[in-house]
Amino acid sequence: MPSPAELLEPILTAARQRGLDQSGLARAAGLSPESISRAKRRPSMDLSTLASLADAAGMTIRVEPKRVAAATKVAPPKPLADPSWGLAWSNPDGISDAALIRAALHRGSFTVVLEACAIYGVERVTTEWRDLVTRSEAGLGTHQVSQVERILSNIRQGRSRAAA
Repeated sequence: MPSPAELLEPILTAARQRGLDQSGLARAAGLSPESISRAKRRPSMDLSTLASLADAAGMTIRVEPKRVAAATKVAPPKPLADPSWGLAWSNPDGISDAALIRAALHRGSFTVVLEACAIYGVERVTTEWRDLVTRSEAGLGTHQVSQVERILSNIRQGRSRAAA
């Protein structure tokens, strides 16, 4: 937060441009000449005092939202990266959507696969599943493959029934 001296600086500059020195500005605002000197030394200032000085200098006081630099904007959190799912324990902010979907599929739980489908769509989750199954390094057992296939089939059937 700016100090009173920092807030007064543009007001004093505007007053000088209108031919008013510090004492003249204070009198035009209905204040004692010492009030500006005191305000510069204090850690805070009444808004009414500041508004009177600004008005006398031909200025207005305005409150605006802070401008956020593009580089500091934070990406919205990814729902499946939430620690409660346990899918992105090492880097929840930097994990890709594909990695989250694959982690959900590896988990093989109906709830987490359903959540992945709700967020990314059944088609996207199915595409990731097909790619995962074709990789030999995925380490999927036959039971796990049939379980996830059944889950995806049930989700597709449920969507069809809901659409009908």
